Amino acid sequence: MKKFYLGLIILFIIVAGIVAYLNMQKNNSNRSGNNATSTPITNTTSLPKVDTSNWKAYKNDQYGFEFKYPDNWKVEDIGNGLTISPSTIQCADCSVNLTIWNLEKLNQKTPTSLNDFLGFDEKSKSPNTLIKAEQIKVDNMDAYHIITKYNTSLERIVFYKNGYQYTLTNNYPSSGTVAHEAVEVTYGIAESFSFFK
Repeated sequence: MKKFYLGLIILFIIVAGIVAYLNMQKNNSNRSGNNATSTPITNTTSLPKVDTSNWKAYKNDQYGFEFKYPDNWKVEDIGNGLTISPSTIQCADCSVNLTIWNLEKLNQKTPTSLNDFLGFDEKSKSPNTLIKAEQIKVDNMDAYHIITKYNTSLERIVFYKNGYQYTLTNNYPSSGTVAHEAVEVTYGIAESFSFFK
């Protein structure tokens, strides 16, 4: 009888050890997947060029900026920003959003570098995994181009002017023509974006 209990105890210890080992492997895997140091972070680069010569112009007198967008897309005011989306199809994952945040009201300061921005961005506790981060220029100002992934890809271009944060965002499926078009429109808007105030 003692041998039976001893065998049961040994079996329990072995199973507990296997479970602990598997949990430790899972936690290490999750940590390395979200580790910002393994993420490609680059200095100032430029986005791929997009031909915007035949695009329409949008002008916003309130904030003093303008940009170009495709003829077959529309611009809609959403209160604290704009949605730029295809005119011909209804697709929640096919738009580009421009949100405008007053930093003073949010009690935030303008980040001074890409690492500063990424540190601020981490505080949001987003479940997204950082795929790419780079510093770019929008209207000859420093901007940050960030790509994250969770269920879908999320691409943001963030820049600052006169106490406001401007964020161009496209949230798109991982593949397909519409996803490619949303990325191209985002790059075209960023490339043609300029402040006149």
